[in-house]
Amino acid sequence: MDADRPAVNDGDPARARASAALRWLARRPELKAALLASPTLSAVLKAGAARYVAGSSRAEALDRAAAFARAGHRVTIDFMGEDTSGASEARRATDEFLALVADLGPVDGASVSLDLSHVGLAVPGSGERLAREHLTEIAEQARAAGREVMISMEDSERTDAILRAHGAVGERHGNVGVTVQAALRRTPSDLPGLHARPGRVRLVKGAYAESPRVAYRRGEALDRAYLSLARTLVDAAARRGRPCSIATHDAALIGRITQLVDEATDLRRSTDAIQFEMLQGVTPDRLDALRDRGYVTRVYLVYGSEVYLYLCHRLAEHPPAVLDVLADATDGWKELSGDPAEGRTCSPARQGSPRRPARRE
Repeated sequence: MDADRPAVNDGDPARARASAALRWLARRPELKAALLASPTLSAVLKAGAARYVAGSSRAEALDRAAAFARAGHRVTIDFMGEDTSGASEARRATDEFLALVADLGPVDGASVSLDLSHVGLAVPGSGERLAREHLTEIAEQARAAGREVMISMEDSERTDAILRAHGAVGERHGNVGVTVQAALRRTPSDLPGLHARPGRVRLVKGAYAESPRVAYRRGEALDRAYLSLARTLVDAAARRGRPCSIATHDAALIGRITQLVDEATDLRRSTDAIQFEMLQGVTPDRLDALRDRGYVTRVYLVYGSEVYLYLCHRLAEHPPAVLDVLADATDGWKELSGDPAEGRTCSPARQGSPRRPARRE
């Protein structure tokens, strides 16, 4: 999910440079390969990502999901991966999502999120057809189980294909929602078509490096765009019951949007109309505070082995989290080396992190 979580000025030049560097690193397959080729470095990478990743297995993700459910948060779970170029790999990913849907039973309110490029969209030649077929399978099984499926948004070159797939499948399956990015200048014109279909709309800022011709840069213009789209979504939820998810960690935006929600009759405690969604391990205090005020909240969980790309994207969206990852990775290194000299760099964890609390901003 490309939900965003800035807590300080997005226009900070140091933050912008760090974000650009991390996005560049995310797309370096040779660096990823080198890290994964070393058992030690791979283990350290996994330790550094632990606060953001629910585990490597479905069972671990379900355990974490159940813990969040007990804490009063709904969850959406993603078997992480994207850019799957082979049909057989896309089939295996689809089978994993089907198994995930089947195993969600004990977790109240849980849903599934996925990237279409993980289940076939990136397969040369037949990608769009394959993605629609696999999405249909997942949607049908999820509908039978009373579960929602959320399609994540990817880079702008795939936006049209993703929206076409959502249109083809979502019109027949009302449990299929889609993500839109406030950063893309086209999104206001896409929204009316999405509201003509059933299914939830999830609003994120957008995590991809895009041309200024197609996307806003971080800063006031993007915040204005996000708030304007959120206002449209909240209004549609209040007037027509159209479900939406506000997916951001931006404290200022959350404050403005909760005011909009409070002005909408009976919307705050609606289980269907509006939800506030955040990623595991980042600013959990903010999500807890929203829950405590009576809003419906959801945590985005991921699991699997594709840790490198996911971690780079998460850090690119919130560069101060590099400090937490450095501390987590150092703890992992100490455990691997059997060096207890300094002990852990921080206190044991609470909800949202298997190791320690997330940094307060």
